[in-house]
Amino acid sequence: AKTKFVSKSRLASSLATNLFDQKVLKNTTMLSKYVSPAMNISYVLDSIMCPEKGLRPLDMETFRMNDQKQQLRVVTSTERNGKMETHCLGSRTMDFFDKVHNETGEVLERATTMIHNGKNGKSKRTYNVTNAASRHGLFACLETSMLVPAATGPPQTLLRHKDAESKITTRCFDAFCYEPIPYRSAVEEGATHVLVLKSRPDGAPIGTKPGLFEKYFAPGYFDKYDMPEVADYFENSGQQYIYVEDYMTLDEGKVAGPRGVLVPPQKILHGVNRDEEAEKLVANRQDWKRAHLLPLAVPEGKPELPVLSVDQDEVLEGVRHGFAVAFDLLAPVAGVALDSHLDGERVAELLFSHVGTSMDVLNEPVSVAGDAILDTNSMDGEDDKSRSVSTDRAYAEGQNSRTSFFMDELDGAEATFDPDFDPCPKQDASELLNALPGFHRGRMVSLSQGL
Repeated sequence: AKTKFVSKSRLASSLATNLFDQKVLKNTTMLSKYVSPAMNISYVLDSIMCPEKGLRPLDMETFRMNDQKQQLRVVTSTERNGKMETHCLGSRTMDFFDKVHNETGEVLERATTMIHNGKNGKSKRTYNVTNAASRHGLFACLETSMLVPAATGPPQTLLRHKDAESKITTRCFDAFCYEPIPYRSAVEEGATHVLVLKSRPDGAPIGTKPGLFEKYFAPGYFDKYDMPEVADYFENSGQQYIYVEDYMTLDEGKVAGPRGVLVPPQKILHGVNRDEEAEKLVANRQDWKRAHLLPLAVPEGKPELPVLSVDQDEVLEGVRHGFAVAFDLLAPVAGVALDSHLDGERVAELLFSHVGTSMDVLNEPVSVAGDAILDTNSMDGEDDKSRSVSTDRAYAEGQNSRTSFFMDELDGAEATFDPDFDPCPKQDASELLNALPGFHRGRMVSLSQGL
């Protein structure tokens, strides 16, 4: 099942045939049209996340309810008539959900919709009723943010809700093209304090010399789909410049004073022909918005997860490393007090283990109900202040026999730890169930059942 999502052999074949078509056959698709993309985004969205038939279906109702309290913003790179912009998609701009009549259920306004591309993945600049829609709402937005050039097929075309009357469409592709680390969009939308989760360890080298992707594969891809401005942007190392600028800005954010740091604008300034607005932004750097940026990355020396890895052990190790760093930083902020030996690494080891992992995990559908985000007032109430072992045990016994086994051993008593003995996994698991707010009231069972 792993190769259904990503395949190194498909990647090599796709890159080779696309390059041959572009350089030898001069911008045709004679060979590449017969080759499947290296990464199959449809497998993730349709086979894994689909609310109706996915192996791990998204609880859409809970997501929609939570999105009203903590909004998800999906970032994507776009091109329209040569204009290159980063777009943020979300429910506030009616990209995710239709507006429906409360009583009749009639759709009053349609959310953002993906439009089928025409021949060779190219689309018309305006929407026509004869074009069929392939995705709609949230899933349309998710796909456009994941379309890696030369690896996932053609750019996809969105008819955004805000453009419905004009019927003007926008071609979209992976967010990393214009905004590799999308803190700029957060600041542009008003964020003053940004926690930035980096996917690479501290100290990882950042390449500044254009490679094959920047020189051949990306430019060829965008030329193929009639986006010469984006092709030139990659050939001029615009994307690499932005990535380096991101790392330098985030490093500055680590040591910034009370005023924060100057944040580069969302508008593309490098590798493109600058318009008047861009020239003003470059000349008046002191007018850029300020924000407090805190980058979070695994420590230097930790192994970096290979980009195309589908190895269970490698992926699980990467998850543990990232969780450990976030836990050590955020647990004290949330008021979580644990025994001194229960640091991020130990907690990650307990939460993300191989115990109970099925070898057929991608063949067995499992529905996990989502958990609603609690209001602050509710979390401070008496019900949430009650953190007795017996309360969590009542839920655990009904959900997972492994948890009830060691909870029965404790029989409601407080766990104690002797520094002269090695940590006991059962006692550690018990303390986590009792102390972590996310597990109270039987929440986050997909993680707690492994304890």
